[in-house]
Amino acid sequence: MQTEKDVVVGKKKYKVVSIPPTLALEYYLTLQKFALGPVGEMLDNSLAKAMPDQETIEKNDLFAKFMSSDINISKALSKLAESLEPKKLTDLFKGLIENGARNADGTPFIFEEEFHGQIQTLFGLVSEVVTHNYPNFFGILLDLIRVKKADTTQAK
Repeated sequence: MQTEKDVVVGKKKYKVVSIPPTLALEYYLTLQKFALGPVGEMLDNSLAKAMPDQETIEKNDLFAKFMSSDINISKALSKLAESLEPKKLTDLFKGLIENGARNADGTPFIFEEEFHGQIQTLFGLVSEVVTHNYPNFFGILLDLIRVKKADTTQAK
């Protein structure tokens, strides 16, 4: 069943829609490769220790816990940037938007015309499409951290 949500990105209204299952799976696996692979390599002891317990997660205190921990964000972002292949990432973003977003009235738009000079809008819309189609995408990252934390705890 296709779902949709009205969003405002920049100053324009869009309709974010669910991506057909076969494409959604392909994009999901590509997102994992781009985002989770390098981040997984960065799950060192300091990041594992920063992982809050289930009670903290349930209290939606996750952001504060991460911000107060000793995580080397710049190193993680650097590692992520090293892994990116521009053409593949461009194709991913274009595919996500073309298959997961429409004009507010539901009509498709022409990618190159819509985002010419509007790169921030493009990034914002990619974020909306990913959030709508993969609402637990970043939950996978938390699962990786939990595994690393358990490995670190057992090693002691």
